[in-house]
Amino acid sequence: MAQQSDFFKRLFGFESPEHTAQKAESPTLDEPWRELDWGEKQKNLKYVQEYKPEQDDIRYLRVLLYGPVGAGKSSFINSVSSVLRGRMTIPALASATTSDKSFTKKYETHKFNKGRGRAKTFYPLVFNDFMGLEDGTNRGVHADDIKLALEGHLKEGYEFNQVAPISQDDPGYNPTPSADDRVHVLVCVMSANTPQMNSSVLEKMKSVRETASDLGIPQMAMMTCIDEAYCEIDKDLRTVYKSKYLRKKMKDFSSAVGIPVNCIFPVKNYSEEIDMNDDIDTLILSALRKMVDFGDDFIEKAEMAAVGAEDNNMEDNGSAGEKDHKAASQPEGPKLETALQIYQPGNSHTETSSAMMDNLGMEQDDGDESSSEKSTETSFAMMDNLGGTQSQNGNCDEGMEQDDGDESSSEKSTGSNTDDPSTRSRLRDGWSNLTAISNLQPPW
Repeated sequence: MAQQSDFFKRLFGFESPEHTAQKAESPTLDEPWRELDWGEKQKNLKYVQEYKPEQDDIRYLRVLLYGPVGAGKSSFINSVSSVLRGRMTIPALASATTSDKSFTKKYETHKFNKGRGRAKTFYPLVFNDFMGLEDGTNRGVHADDIKLALEGHLKEGYEFNQVAPISQDDPGYNPTPSADDRVHVLVCVMSANTPQMNSSVLEKMKSVRETASDLGIPQMAMMTCIDEAYCEIDKDLRTVYKSKYLRKKMKDFSSAVGIPVNCIFPVKNYSEEIDMNDDIDTLILSALRKMVDFGDDFIEKAEMAAVGAEDNNMEDNGSAGEKDHKAASQPEGPKLETALQIYQPGNSHTETSSAMMDNLGMEQDDGDESSSEKSTETSFAMMDNLGGTQSQNGNCDEGMEQDDGDESSSEKSTGSNTDDPSTRSRLRDGWSNLTAISNLQPPW
């Protein structure tokens, strides 16, 4: 073989084709760089079909697809529908022509039928297809529309406007989205057959990703058209994770957009086939299972956050109620305010009232009948001084102004009528308020 190669080189100036083919680098690796069990189709299919969100207020796990024009978003929805139903279906209209204009014009929710006739229901997994991202400022869908869709603000059937994003006054705007309206998984769809994306499209994709990250929404990417981009995969779909070129393409895409490689899944959409293919189904189901897992984790996390917020509100309301209860249990009324004003350093009433308190305390210590009577008289006199002056003058400040702070003032107060039952009742109430701040014992 070496002699033959030398002969070709001397005669024609190049090596023999056989020798060149041997030296050419193989496009595939000896071992796959990502493991995939090609015999788990039925297991993964059952997992996706039987999934159901645990939360009662969420009927569907919602997946939003976005990406450049012609990436295969609508075709991917049709392929998912075919896999779930076990036959070829086309719920989403898709264009087979290559164009730089988006074929999708409306915001639409795609549900997947389960059963037929009256027994027909839907799988709890739905997809929303978006108008494609185009190069330029006033072309394709606005990134702001995608951001609003993430929070559930776009109504079904909203027509995309390339000139301006939706406004709150638009009939297609949903001002009060429910948990069921919100997006639970954001999926970027990118064609492996695209040589390079425009910078303006990449900026739009990054902007959408940032919004989704702020909302905590999990993100994935589907790389379609892998059979068209790499001939070795077209020949044998099972070499998908052995392809060196596809692996490099996925890494480059990850670096450009920011989605981790382990969240990027290569898939082949049904395009030429008229019958189902197990290998195509296996790749699609591999991606679908991760969508379900990521979306369910997000729903559970959001539910826990909502419960935590509710608990915090209950604690706050409980604390506020406790404070209100304490405030309500505190003595109210002008008598307490009067007492507080009397027992202030430098106040003219302080000396007189303090002397009366001391006298009261000392007389109570004697324990005899006469001292008790005296203390009672003194106490009522003091209460009369607190309450009577106020009742005559209407407020605490005026009562204080009338008192000259001398002995005659105290004598006048002591001389108030305490035999009247209503007066005694008022004085008893005043005493109760006063004992709250002075630790005195009532004389009765």
